[in-house]
Amino acid sequence: MESKFDPSVVDAWEQGVAGLRKSRKRRWIILGVVTALVVAPAAAGVLPPVPYLPALALLVLAAAVTIRYGYAAHLRCPNCGKPPAGSWNRLPLQDVDYCTHCLYWLRNPRGR
Repeated sequence: MESKFDPSVVDAWEQGVAGLRKSRKRRWIILGVVTALVVAPAAAGVLPPVPYLPALALLVLAAAVTIRYGYAAHLRCPNCGKPPAGSWNRLPLQDVDYCTHCLYWLRNPRGR
């Protein structure tokens, strides 16, 4: 099977990646602000830190993992509509060059 190149698929992929990066950046900022606001009562001594902070750490960790690896559920190939890296491959966005399902290039193989 031979890979296929379509400039409209590459452009649609680049727009999707740019939108997802912007969205992810907002989510990191929101997570940081919310974490700081939630830690403040324990830091000020209003709440006991022992049962409160470990539970908060687990929630922050779960949110961070979701932000970091959750793109695979939202970013799909513009040609076939499936996640290009497969369901178990969690590659960074810059490492995904082509869709493993339809073999369309998602980035220009010749460079721009």
